[in-house]
Amino acid sequence: MWIEDVLDCDTASGYEFHNHTLTDELVIKVPHASRDQSGRYVCLALGSASEAFTSCNFVVMTAGLTTCAISSVKMMSQTSLTCYFPEDVSKTRADISVYHHSIQGHTDTVMSCVWKKEKLSCSILRGYEISGNVTDHVILKVHNTSETHEGTYNCQITGFTSAPYDNCSFELEKEDKQQLVTTSSCNISSVQDTEAAELVCTFSVDVNVSRQDINVIHLPYGGKKVVDILTCVWLEEQLDCMTAPEYVFNSTVTDQLVIRVPRASRDHSGLYTCQVHGFESTGFAPCEFIVLTAGITKCEIPSVKLMSQTSLTCYFTEDLSETRSDFSVYHHSVQGLKDAVLSCGWNKEKLNCTTVRGYEVYVNVTNHVTLMIYNTTKNHEGLYNCQINGLGAVGYENCSFQLQKDNKQLLETKPSCNISSVKESEAAELICTFSDDVSVTRQNFKVIFLGQEGRTNVGILICIWVEDGLDCTTSPTYEFNNTVNRQLVVRIPRASRDHRGTYACYVLGSQLDGFESCEFIVMTVATQLLKCPAADNVTYGFLGSLLPTQSAEKKAAASYSHLFWLSSPILTSSFRSTPTCHKARQHPPLSSPPQDPHTCTQNREYPV
Repeated sequence: MWIEDVLDCDTASGYEFHNHTLTDELVIKVPHASRDQSGRYVCLALGSASEAFTSCNFVVMTAGLTTCAISSVKMMSQTSLTCYFPEDVSKTRADISVYHHSIQGHTDTVMSCVWKKEKLSCSILRGYEISGNVTDHVILKVHNTSETHEGTYNCQITGFTSAPYDNCSFELEKEDKQQLVTTSSCNISSVQDTEAAELVCTFSVDVNVSRQDINVIHLPYGGKKVVDILTCVWLEEQLDCMTAPEYVFNSTVTDQLVIRVPRASRDHSGLYTCQVHGFESTGFAPCEFIVLTAGITKCEIPSVKLMSQTSLTCYFTEDLSETRSDFSVYHHSVQGLKDAVLSCGWNKEKLNCTTVRGYEVYVNVTNHVTLMIYNTTKNHEGLYNCQINGLGAVGYENCSFQLQKDNKQLLETKPSCNISSVKESEAAELICTFSDDVSVTRQNFKVIFLGQEGRTNVGILICIWVEDGLDCTTSPTYEFNNTVNRQLVVRIPRASRDHRGTYACYVLGSQLDGFESCEFIVMTVATQLLKCPAADNVTYGFLGSLLPTQSAEKKAAASYSHLFWLSSPILTSSFRSTPTCHKARQHPPLSSPPQDPHTCTQNREYPV
């Protein structure tokens, strides 16, 4: 508090405040953080409104694993899932989540708890119930167990770089599970990218006799939308089928059917189920289709709008759950920073993973792994790559993520260009500036020469992205070194009057007016520009051929209407070899001066 213009401060034990000079901020140090100091903090000026502040949450993480346990029981019985955290989350105010990875490959958030103004607000999936308070552990009850509860569970402290966690698994006791009837199953072998594959569905009945409708469903990786790849309906004793693109079905079905994939790709990877109408869904046994990439680890991440959800999926050349290979996922930001957003290592038979804030592992790790990003920001933009430890840089390809822009943002970030005026025969450089790094977005682009007053439209540089890189075609008298990011440089080794005019840099597929042009002025060698001392009312001798375009004359005349030309000092039979500047006389302007008001002309020997 203030006492006679002096600041008197008391600091609690475990905190330090050294600088007693206050401005609009202050810094309090915590020399040795402990879990007792976890919680919410607020900075409050005495006398201000009680709601006029924003609190912040300080979390002190402890080393150790987050573990869980769940007991196997008979079907339709009660069991409980217990999460054990390395800290008391009721004191640290850490947000927590519990995830279930089903045997069909689905991932669900069973429980999500967030602290809001000192109260823990939890959303719980149907079929689960919290028992007791949340401290360094939490108990979830499962009242009526079924096959849908089987799979693996894990508990995570969310929102921070957390310690590794262990999975725990739940399986119904075998004597009850054996009574479950499988009404359909499927099988499809793993293949290399671009190879053909066959998906075989096997039913418990002859569908050609029972006349039951059937569906074959594809569940892609990364939480993408479920796709019906085959739908067959019986109409007047005839089977009418619709097949999705890139799949082939010959309309033959008994207790089996075969769907062919002529050319497999990563888009075909995922889980498949063969469904018979009239049977319980618990009787549909899924199968997984793995498309292996040839010798290189790849990834993909769809572009979405700001504060939306997307997923990053890594595709490995091997099943990591079998080879027990450690791996990492790296993010290279647009600012040039590199972070390991996911790092996973095998400890005996368990995979321990650490993620950074804003990323969460989705589904189990096999020949692929998926990271969910729930609230995308500009910090997530840039390049990503997935690496199997020990393979080196040759073993992976990058994938890029960029936020989708609305129409207003696109309008504000038009491609632009810049090129300085030069004399005839001198070299010049045209610099294009794009709104994004074209080497990341891999957008095709071109540079257009519009000529004088837009009379022509010639593509002097056209670049298209192919598998091997950038394929560019350059017009004669222009040079480009195939280097591009947010900028590129087109060189004109020897400028001539044929080069003068308007240029524009254009991203293929954008609006026709989606660029800002620039003008290139080529000055003839008839005149040499020199600098004169700054003075009031100075006019300049100048050869008219130095201004190559009418528009440039008009601009100069508008800027320097108080100056005028003296034609007589130039157009004489005498020859001067030194620069001359002329004081202004009280005459109206006859023409436009050069753009630089301190420029004068050196006359050379020209016949008149």
